[in-house]
Parts: sequence; structure tokens; C-alpha cells
Amino acid sequence: MAQKWKEDHSSACESEPKQTLKSTMPVVKNVPDAVEPQVTAMPWPNNQAVLGNIVYIIEVFSLGEMPPACGQRFLPCEIACVKYCLQDGILGEFHCFPDPGEIPCGFRYHCQAGSEASHKIPVSGFELADDNYHKIFKNLCEFVGISSGSFVPVYCKKEDWYRVNWCLNWLARKAGRICRLLVCELEDLVVKVYKYRLKEEPSVTLVRSMLEVFQWDYTRNTRCKWHEENDIVDCALAVCKKYTYCVSEALAPIYGFPLTPAHIPEWGEKCGTIINPKVVVMDAGRFMKSKSLNTVEDKGSAGLNAEASAAGGEQSLFPSGVIPGVLSAVRGRGITRRIPF
Repeated sequence: MAQKWKEDHSSACESEPKQTLKSTMPVVKNVPDAVEPQVTAMPWPNNQAVLGNIVYIIEVFSLGEMPPACGQRFLPCEIACVKYCLQDGILGEFHCFPDPGEIPCGFRYHCQAGSEASHKIPVSGFELADDNYHKIFKNLCEFVGISSGSFVPVYCKKEDWYRVNWCLNWLARKAGRICRLLVCELEDLVVKVYKYRLKEEPSVTLVRSMLEVFQWDYTRNTRCKWHEENDIVDCALAVCKKYTYCVSEALAPIYGFPLTPAHIPEWGEKCGTIINPKVVVMDAGRFMKSKSLNTVEDKGSAGLNAEASAAGGEQSLFPSGVIPGVLSAVRGRGITRRIPF
């Protein structure tokens, strides 16, 4: 009985048309891999194209660098960008003080110590801090001329690349926008410009040392207004401008373009203070404080005190633009490092 049923079932299966089995797996097509935006080769058909090529040099300062475990690695407090070309020098500048937001718990002293050692931007009570991130990012994009769907390269030093790139993406997220600023290394750009003219490539170490100069630290119209009024050297806008000064001075003899005040400030605009290039004072705030105390104890301090009293009133302990609040004493070691020349 079972054998007969088996024979009838097999004959019925043979009479039915065979159906091809369709695979349940999805069909995989050749999809190109996602490619990160890259800077295309600059179209330099001749030297005039190199001279007229416009680049944007950017710098971002932070109150401090947080450890990798923190979600917010930096606290951006100053952004500056300069529009520059070899032929015309500095064509425009962008500068602002974004509000860094709330300092992570336990890192207030770390941020205040970092600020006092560099740009001295207050960690709180700074009336110039702007929390309108949408406006800041919009103005920055308009300054560099970003069009829809395009990426614009901006340049900074290699050692600052991670901080600048992180802070720009942070600002874009705060503004609810997509960051289309492609951060590139300034040293690589300078090497390409050198190589195009001289047909040989200089070392990156040489280019980096060319950019690290103190010659224009106290030049007028280099720092922002707040850092200029408070006589603070470390300024994001000054960093961008000094890079253009160095590039102009180095490439002018090679490409043969004349140097104008838009390239390098005139010597008459320099501050009258003479700085000894062989001595670099670390922790300058404590150094100046001890120097002022020694001056008061000196016998010749009577004339200085009389002049200060004639100017009228007490001098404020706070930089301009800072709302008085709770002061915390930040102590550090005053170190004088002598650099052999």
C-alpha cells in the first residue's frame, strides 16, 4: 500500500512543471565606496594663478582640552579666520568669541589654569561671549564663501588640526548645520607653493620653523580689540595674521611680488617695547606680578605712585569686558628659559 502511494506521488511530481528556486538573498550591486572629501589639486597654470589664489587661514582657541573619556573634548572660546592671497595680502578677517558652554564637572581649575597661561579669556562672566551659534556659523560660512553642497578648504598648522576640526564640527552641531569646512594643513600648502616655483620640495620642519616666529607679537592691528586693549599676546586672530606675515616675507623674493602693508605691517606700527629674543619667560602673569611688587618696594616707586594717583582712581583688577566675580588664585612656577642663538 505504501509502495503504491509512493509510486503515484512520484509520477505526479514528474508531471508538474519544474519551478526555478529564487534566491531570498538581495541582489548586490556595485556601489562605489563612500569617499571623504578631499582637496583637489589647485589649478595653477602659471605664477599669476598662484599669486591670485585665495586661501583661508583659521584658528580656534579653547579653554582647555578634556580627556578622551569626556564627550566634549574642547571648549571653544575664540574663532578667527583670515582671507589671504599672495598678490594682495590680507583681504578680510573674521573674529568672534563663542560661548564655550558649561564646563564639565571637576575641570574648572584645569580650564582656568589653561586660560591664564595663554589667551586669558575668562571661563565665566565674559560679556563678549556669544551663544548665538547659528549666527556665528552662518557668518563664518558666508565669510569663506560656502555654496550649497561644496566643501571649502581652510588651513591651520598640523599640530592644531585636531582641535580646529573638532571645534568647527561642534559649532556646526550647535547651529544645526552640516560642517562643510575642510580643515587642511598649512605646512602642506606652503610646501606645494614652494615646490611649484623652485621645482624642489622644502622640508616640513623648515616650513614649520618659518611659521613659529615672535617678530610680530606686539605689532599693532594684529590682535583683536580685546586682546590689544588688555595687552595679551595669545590671540587667535593674531595667530592667523602672523602666519600670513611669515608666508609673505618668505615667498616675496621667490615669486617677485611687492610687499605692502596688507602683507606685512610697517616697522613704524611696531610697539616701542624692545623684546630680548634670547629670553622667553614662561608664566608671564606671575612674572609681571612679582615685578610690579618689586617696583613698589623700590625707592623710585614714589614717582610711579604719584603718576597713578594723578590719573585718578583705583585701577581695576579685571580686564575690560569681564564681569567681576569670584577670583581663584592660580599659582605656577615662573620659569625663564634661555634659548641659544
